[in-house]
Amino acid sequence: MIAAIGSLVSIIILNITLSGDNALMIAMASRGLRPRDRRRAILAGGVIAIVLRIVLTALATLLLNIPLLQALGGLLLIWITIRLLRGEPDAGQQPSPTTLWSALGSIMIADFLMSLDNVLAIAGAARGSLLLLVVGVALSMPVVLFAAGWIAQLFERFPALLYVGAATLAFTAAHMVLGDQLVEAHLAHANHLLVLALTTALFGLVAVTPRLAQEVMN
Repeated sequence: MIAAIGSLVSIIILNITLSGDNALMIAMASRGLRPRDRRRAILAGGVIAIVLRIVLTALATLLLNIPLLQALGGLLLIWITIRLLRGEPDAGQQPSPTTLWSALGSIMIADFLMSLDNVLAIAGAARGSLLLLVVGVALSMPVVLFAAGWIAQLFERFPALLYVGAATLAFTAAHMVLGDQLVEAHLAHANHLLVLALTTALFGLVAVTPRLAQEVMN
């Protein structure tokens, strides 16, 4: 009983810690929506994250043994970050009826990609118990949803923080690429922190350049 409680607490702490990027991404994807649609997107994004986290954790060993899958996920995350940065509506423009679904699409894809990077840790804490996994993830997600709503409000009030969000997602993407088993094997003798810093800087530049160009043209 004590061991089960300890595992449950570990899963909750791990999921809250590792889901910070998910909350940030949900906030970026929903920032341009009307308040009512934003709440729907955040709630739906949380439910999607719970389901994906459970399913991917169950399939973690199989998924992460596929060569370059995690690296590909990191590259796709940068593409999503570019879309989120460029997807902000112009001032005074009302979101279209499909904006909510567009936001949910970005949330689903990014949730899947970022979950690849941390499912093994959560699976290890669950010690093979699907019940502990489900309960732990479900209990920790309300905290993530609250954080997403709060971050979305900050983005609305301080648009410059979008660059901080993009930098954070760029770091996550770089970590995913360099943490891929095949990539890591080829960088065994390199300075990992230096390569991570350079890759993060490159990904960050790729992510923010289109938005900066758009602002200059406007």
